[in-house]
Amino acid sequence: MKKFIPSKKHSFFEPKRRFIERIRKEVKIKSIKVLFKGGTYRVEFGVEAPIITPYGKFQMIPAKVLGGKWGRHYCMFYPSLTALLKRKKTFLRIDSGCFCGMVLGDITCDCLEQLRISQKACVANRGGIVIEIPGQDGRGWGEDFKMANQRIMNDLKMTTVEVARSFYGSDEQTDIRTYDECAIILRAFGFGDKHYFEMATNNPKKIEGIRKMGLNIADIKSVLVQNPNGILKRNLESKEKCWGHNFNNNNLKK
Repeated sequence: MKKFIPSKKHSFFEPKRRFIERIRKEVKIKSIKVLFKGGTYRVEFGVEAPIITPYGKFQMIPAKVLGGKWGRHYCMFYPSLTALLKRKKTFLRIDSGCFCGMVLGDITCDCLEQLRISQKACVANRGGIVIEIPGQDGRGWGEDFKMANQRIMNDLKMTTVEVARSFYGSDEQTDIRTYDECAIILRAFGFGDKHYFEMATNNPKKIEGIRKMGLNIADIKSVLVQNPNGILKRNLESKEKCWGHNFNNNNLKK
């Protein structure tokens, strides 16, 4: 069956037709050059679109550093990038990908709830950024390693820290994520030395990585899960004890 295509002569459809054609052109990849910390990078942007959450409507713009390691970063701005660039301090949450937890609903991690808490905080603060990095699933090791870790954790009744240490050999190797590409992308969007971030994370390594890249962190907020199940509680306690995760920095709650 042929699709109905309104004729150009029908003026009723003309504004919609022009808008659709403009959006069609935006699908073409755009990129800009960024000078950052003595290096030159090219950042590629995808199509901007609204992300409508239970808490409010975000402006989402995908971006990636060409030749980078971590691929696309899905950057959600509330209420908009333009509005946030005018602010001195902005809420920031950087989320690594977690297919098992965020998509399939696995209850051994708190990734999905942390995402929701962060989205809600953006709206409550009347502004904020959430950056989702799917390529960093499994603390940067990828989905296959994550699945292997999940199997060991389940079959041998070990915590996520115990599995990681046994699997990778050392604490230094359990988490290979880096945040230089995230910082470069924020620079490409226009955030500079005059901007400060209120960062939502429990992970000291993430804070260290962001500061190392020259971003200004004005404050740090822990992201707390309410009433964690038994497995998740053990995992969070092990992260706090062994990796120094901090759950007591001006806590954010759902």
